Amino acid sequence: MTKTIALLLVLMLPACSLVPSQREVEPTAARTFTISKPADAADESRTIDRALQATLNFCLPRLRGYEAKSQQQAETAFWLQVSGMVAGAVLAPMIAAGGGSLALLAGLSGYAGAIPATAQILRTSGLSGSSIADTRNQIIRSLKEEINIASDGSKPFDVRAGAIMRARTECVVYEIAVPSAMETSQ
Repeated sequence: MTKTIALLLVLMLPACSLVPSQREVEPTAARTFTISKPADAADESRTIDRALQATLNFCLPRLRGYEAKSQQQAETAFWLQVSGMVAGAVLAPMIAAGGGSLALLAGLSGYAGAIPATAQILRTSGLSGSSIADTRNQIIRSLKEEINIASDGSKPFDVRAGAIMRARTECVVYEIAVPSAMETSQ
């Protein structure tokens, strides 16, 4: 019986890392960020360049955090499914063929049977890794559009500055909605 409990605990370990923790939004996300138009028109490009660099430096660790969190969640979901497959396709038949404990057989079979539902719950709740990856990719697409506008020297200063502000906002909004995505970037 002790071996049964130990085996079930080992098989369930991947699920333990899926529990999201409470986090606060990164303090730098709340800092005021403004782009003031310089009095000298010749300084406008330098001001835009500095603001764009500051925004990209602000966004990069967040995007890396989303990538790392997505990978971590995907790996955990993968190993959870592998453990269910091993329990149902290898261990349970081995115990049944060897005339082993019926309780262990039932436990392993039940664990293996619950894994597909667990995987679906992970996908639905955004803990399978794909949700964060999709959001990261969406942020990158939006950033690319705004950076193209901000980098276009033919556009007026206010349009370029507005694009930089929208780019920075893209990097903050997801952090507010899913703060657990930032755990790995700090």
